[in-house]
This record gives sequence, C-alpha cells and structure tokens, in this order.
Amino acid sequence: NGEVGEARGQKFVPWGVRKTAVMQKYTTTGSIQMPSFVSSEVAQAGRGGNTLKARVDAISSEGDDLVSMTRASAREYVGHMTDLNGELARAWNATERVKALKMAIQCSKLLADTGTPQFYPPMFVLVTEILDTFGRLVFERIKEKGLTDEGKRKRRAEDFGPGDVTSEARETCRNWFYKVASIRELLPRVYMECAILRCHQFLSGGAEFPRTLERLARAVRGIGDPLVSCYARAYLARCGVAVNPTLKPYLRTLLVDQMVSLSQLSDPHWASRLASHSLGARDFSGLLDPSIGFVAHCAGYAADPPLCTALLRDYAARYPPPSPPL
Repeated sequence: NGEVGEARGQKFVPWGVRKTAVMQKYTTTGSIQMPSFVSSEVAQAGRGGNTLKARVDAISSEGDDLVSMTRASAREYVGHMTDLNGELARAWNATERVKALKMAIQCSKLLADTGTPQFYPPMFVLVTEILDTFGRLVFERIKEKGLTDEGKRKRRAEDFGPGDVTSEARETCRNWFYKVASIRELLPRVYMECAILRCHQFLSGGAEFPRTLERLARAVRGIGDPLVSCYARAYLARCGVAVNPTLKPYLRTLLVDQMVSLSQLSDPHWASRLASHSLGARDFSGLLDPSIGFVAHCAGYAADPPLCTALLRDYAARYPPPSPPL
C-alpha cells in the first residue's frame, strides 16, 4: 500500500513518517504475547489442493492449530515480528501462499489482544507492516497472472485498472477477495480486506473504493474495545488514503466513530478495566492519540470548506462547550 498522500502535498504527514515516533514513545517493561508458527505443518497445508474450494477449506481453521503463543519482552517482540515479516515473504516466494495467508491472518488477530495496552501502538505498527507486505505480494501476484499490452507500459500501482490485466488475472483477484471474505472473525477480516484494498483496481478501477471504504468503516463499529477499534480505523484510513486521498465521506464516518469510542472511557466498565492496568482515562486516551490524530489528519487534509464545517459540527455535537456560569 503506497502512501500516495505523501506525494500529493507537503502538508500531509503520512503514517510512514509517524510510525517511528510511535515506536519510540510507547513501550513496556512487561511481557507481551507473540506468535510462533509451526512452519512444517503450515507448509504442508500450503502445498495441498489446487482448486479454490480446496484452498478456502485449507484456511477454514484460519491457522489456529498451527500457531503457539509465547511471552516475550518488548525488544524480543519487535525482533520476532520483523523476522515474521521476512518469513511471510519467503513463504510466498516459495509458492507457499496458503502459509503466507495464514500467517497474515494470525498476525492480524494479534491486534485483538489488549493485555498489554501500553504496547498496543507499537504492536499495531509491527503487525500492519506485515499486512502491508502481504497486500503488496497479492497485488504483484495478480499482475504476474497476466498484463495486457497497455498494462505492461504502466509502472505506478495507482495507474492500473481492469483493462491492464487479463481475464485470468481478474479471476485470481476475485479469488483473493473470496478467501478474505471467508475469514470468520470480524477483526482479521477487516484488516485483511484493507491490506488488499488496492486490488479492487483490477476489477472496477477506482469505482468501488467509495462503497467499500464506507462499508468497512461501518463494519469496524462491530469492534467493542475502543483501543482495538480506534487503531482499526487508523489502518482503514491509511489504506484508503493510499488508494485515493480525495475520498472524504468514509473518513468523516471514521472520525465521528473515533469520538464515540473515546467517550466509552467514561463508562464504569472501562474505568475498572483501566484500573486493572494501572491506567487512568487520560493515560489511556494518550494511547489512542496516534490513531485518532491520524484519522483526523486524513479527514482534514485538503478538505473543502463545507466538509471542514461538517467536521467541526460533528465535534461540537459530541463535545459541546460548557455552559457559562449563571
């Protein structure tokens, strides 16, 4: 997912610039749960079955029986996830694509774990880098299935459309979306569809992006944990801006929903959960800053005056100014 917004204007600060600060600012001295994949079993699954149905059946378990969880320090976690990124690419290049798919799904599931909230922002950075790798590999795979003469003359990812690939390549693209749609759990399904979002270009050009982005924005409402949902919206915004930085309606939806998630922190249930992690509401809202700030930045960047007014009204409706004293 190339961050197109970086090239569209000097004032836009893409996620790639922000992630270094996130990694430096947020850490923990506690241990974090991390995955360890059983490579031989997954590789065996990756070599089995040639039909689409066989491949979907192969991922029906989504790899739950092929991964064990261990505890690690923050430093070990960073190194391990970096290694996993390379392992996924190696599996893909060795044509073990079901293995790579299972690894990506399992990594996206890690983002449901809020057991160490102080480390969640770096975990988001590391996991989404793996998902970005997977998305790029799928995009290139579809191109490899067959480019037309017109497609062979194109270089930039954002320039490709349905007429640039063969019918076989478009069928491969549909199959990838079918595999992702077959993921049972909401969180990994949303993340995986975001990761391959650009592949819609091979089927409909950019025509499908507005509907797909709004659908995904509404799907995130099904994620109850405010930490998990806020960062899921940040990844959706990041992928959406990469494919078309001018689309704004879904970003308005995301920003309003970010405010709703933030308001959850005043609920006694969440106050109790935060206390169990020795966190106050202010501390916890600080963990949300990178995600909420990025969505707001994407929504406000190059927005026209009517949209800016609408965004301010949304904010005022959620956070009305205090009444003056009598």
